Amino acid sequence: MNAHGQVYIVLSRCKTIEGMVLSFPISSRGVEIDEAIMCFDKNTHQNPPSESRLQAAKISYQL
Repeated sequence: MNAHGQVYIVLSRCKTIEGMVLSFPISSRGVEIDEAIMCFDKNTHQNPPSESRLQAAKISYQL
């Protein structure tokens, strides 16, 4: 699996690992990290939204 997030997507759809059979081992080299995602994650932790922005977004989302 070579596309970013493909391993995560496949495994995240499983409700349990019971009965799971992998046709090949999942190597850490096969799990790619998208630098854009890492940058986004870093920025969100350094610049969290204020409580007022969260409330405004919540109201906007519910409309």
